[in-house]
Amino acid sequence: PQIQFAPLPSAVHSVAVDPTLGYFVGNLGGGVYWVTDGSYSNMFMVSTHGVIVVDALPTIGHKMLYAIGKTTRLPVTHLVYSHLHADHIGAASLFNASHPIIIAHAETRDRLAMLSPLDPLRPLPNITFQNNYTVFVGNQTLELSYHGPNHTPGNLFMYALAQRVAVLVDV
Repeated sequence: PQIQFAPLPSAVHSVAVDPTLGYFVGNLGGGVYWVTDGSYSNMFMVSTHGVIVVDALPTIGHKMLYAIGKTTRLPVTHLVYSHLHADHIGAASLFNASHPIIIAHAETRDRLAMLSPLDPLRPLPNITFQNNYTVFVGNQTLELSYHGPNHTPGNLFMYALAQRVAVLVDV
């Protein structure tokens, strides 16, 4: 016998990505945006003093820059590494022009520092922490926390407090 399943509700389907742009930008409210190419996605927050970016995905790195540029003229001031894998932070060097503060769990920095030679596409974080760290930029707050190994040691939980948006990647 063939197994049959109920159809998925429309809410679980991905958004339609404009083929001319190659990405979609969703406004989650309160200055929080998500960008996707239909497969990978990440988030950025626009504050009164700059932009916080979560991850720098190589698949949509340049598209992320365009999306931010269409949303605000403010520079990227902070870049948060969710974890060390290149598919999430392999385009971090694209943000070098604005000299962002790079934040990650200490384990992420330690593992990146072990690469020989160091990966120029994934600069080492400027700020690291063990358990919790709060990013304050202008009127935005992003809480970062580590709850032990999950996808990889150093993989972060992220929470935009005012907007009530939680982000946990690759889990």
